[in-house]
Amino acid sequence: MTTAKNPILPQLPDDIIHQILRLLPTKSAVRMRCVSKQFEDLWSINLDEGDPLDKDDDNPHQHTEFINFSETSLDSRKNDKHVDKFRLRMLRYSPKDSAIISRYLRFAFKRNVMVLDLSLRSKPGLAYYNMSSAFLERNYITTLNLECVRMNLGNHGIKLPLLRTMSFKSVEVDSQDSLTRLVSSCPNMENLSLNFKYATHEKFCLSLETLLGLKYITTLHLENMKIKSDTDDRRVLYTNDGRERHLPLKTMSLKTVHLKLCTFHDLISRCPSVEYLSLSSCSFPRRSSIQFSCSSLKTLEVTDCNAQQFNVEATNLESFTLVSEIPLLGSEIGQLTRTALHDCKNLKHVNIRSEHLHDIVLGGCRDCVEATIDTPNLRYFNFIGNLKTTISMEAPNLLEAKITLLCGRQFPTLVDFLKIFGHSKKILLHVDDAEVDFVFPESFRKSVSCPPLPSLKHLVVYRKEKLKERDSDLQNSMLWMAPCAELKIKNK
Repeated sequence: MTTAKNPILPQLPDDIIHQILRLLPTKSAVRMRCVSKQFEDLWSINLDEGDPLDKDDDNPHQHTEFINFSETSLDSRKNDKHVDKFRLRMLRYSPKDSAIISRYLRFAFKRNVMVLDLSLRSKPGLAYYNMSSAFLERNYITTLNLECVRMNLGNHGIKLPLLRTMSFKSVEVDSQDSLTRLVSSCPNMENLSLNFKYATHEKFCLSLETLLGLKYITTLHLENMKIKSDTDDRRVLYTNDGRERHLPLKTMSLKTVHLKLCTFHDLISRCPSVEYLSLSSCSFPRRSSIQFSCSSLKTLEVTDCNAQQFNVEATNLESFTLVSEIPLLGSEIGQLTRTALHDCKNLKHVNIRSEHLHDIVLGGCRDCVEATIDTPNLRYFNFIGNLKTTISMEAPNLLEAKITLLCGRQFPTLVDFLKIFGHSKKILLHVDDAEVDFVFPESFRKSVSCPPLPSLKHLVVYRKEKLKERDSDLQNSMLWMAPCAELKIKNK
């Protein structure tokens, strides 16, 4: 039996293993790689120029040394017949390196590279490396990561049937049509990340129909783009037998993306498995109200989007983050004024920071939620949830808090919870003594040094009709809790 102390494969030096692999047929070499991780890295080439470029570093010798090192490394691998992964990362690329880069890529393509990772950063103002369309004929590529390059695809045929991961960052493409053809030519795409640099400074557009053609996609990240529908014919959103076309997305991130509300709703409604959604600096039509329901969603992050209202129903949502710090520039910018989470039974973490938010609804919170809310201009807060919820709130201008507690009979916890809203001008309290008891015993009141809501001006208590006979006890408790408040007790 093989053990770590007595391995079948000896720990040979890398140069010896290289010689062995060169003599083996392809199938045998692949089997050797599967048997031992010791061989895996020997199928990879990693050329990395190093740390991020220092703005004050004009020394060309470092780049020259890197080029010399790369030449030596590739020369030592010239007899290799196979390269699985080829990674080249430059920080000081200049157009004079173009011929060298092309030679490196020919080296990789000749050896049937499957994972190509190319990043050619340069100083601002320098032209990008113009990448040949030859890689489009490499049907065995499974991963394509490109950064700071230019592609002229023209009318070249595109066939990437095995491609599963495509990541473009600050990439220039010759036309909108080239982008559509490129994405559409990858039927087995699972991970797609696009951040384009367009020569005319217009945003590239990816159609909803193109996305719906990616039957296996699980991760989508789009940045600095547009999403739209190519046609008003909604039949394209359905299969030939009348079923809705769905995307198996688990993770979706949209940053600085422009899209219409109807397109956004169509996209979300066709992602029944999405668990993580991030919207950052996305642009919607003026004065938009975003409303959607997604039972699979677990994490939702919204940052500086220009919609005025954001309303979500998400049964399985666990974490919600909202940051809105867009400066007030007038009526042309839609400031977020209201956000509402409904039926969030599994919600555990809430983080809201917004300068202009006026109205917050946290509904159906049956779990123990930890919430941090920093909203200097908040006017209305509506909470429906568990007494054990922990809320840290900075809302000095709060006018009204509506509180409906779903469970809890611990008087100290109840008092501490109500103190959170002591700076509010008015509190609407919903009482149901089958679950929550607001009649504080006299012994408990004597044990508390000061009332929970000493400066509250208005308190409205809603209770069921059947509890009317307890109004006297309830009134005494409420006046102890808020001695300066105008008290009203009403039927629910």
